[in-house]
Amino acid sequence: NLSVPDGICSVLLHPELQVNTAHARRGLDRTYSLEQWLQQQAYMSGFVAACERNDIELLRSCFHDVIIEPQRKNAVACFDDVQDAALAAGAFGCSLSGSGPSMFALCFNDDGDKIASAMEDACGAAGIECQSWVSPMDSPGAAIDSGP
Repeated sequence: NLSVPDGICSVLLHPELQVNTAHARRGLDRTYSLEQWLQQQAYMSGFVAACERNDIELLRSCFHDVIIEPQRKNAVACFDDVQDAALAAGAFGCSLSGSGPSMFALCFNDDGDKIASAMEDACGAAGIECQSWVSPMDSPGAAIDSGP
C-alpha cells in the first residue's frame, strides 16, 4: 500500500463532455524521447517518495505529467482554465483522470471545497456544466456489505 500524506483530499471535477477512451488511446503518440521518459519517471518516483515521506512540497513539485496530459488535454475544452484555477486556489496539482473529461486535484482537506468551487467556476466560465466531489484521501473507500 502506498501511504497517503496526512490531511489531504482529492477533488474530482466532471465536465459534461464526452471523451471516447478508445479513440483517445489510439491518438496517443507511441514514441517519446528518452528525456521525456526519464523526466516522467523522475516525477513518478518523486511523487511516490513524497507520499511515503509525508512531504507535501515534494508532492507538489512532482505533480506533473509530461507525456500523456499534453496529448489528451485538448479533448477537454476547459482543461487549462480549470487547472489554472485549481492551482491558483492552492491545489498541489491538477490533471486529467484517465482520458478525461474528468479532472482531479490534490489539496489540503481544508481547501477542498474552495478548490472545487474554483474548478467549477472555471469550467462554467467556459460554458460547460459540471459536477464536483471532494473526498479525503484516507477514506476507507468502497466495500462489500455482507448484510445483516
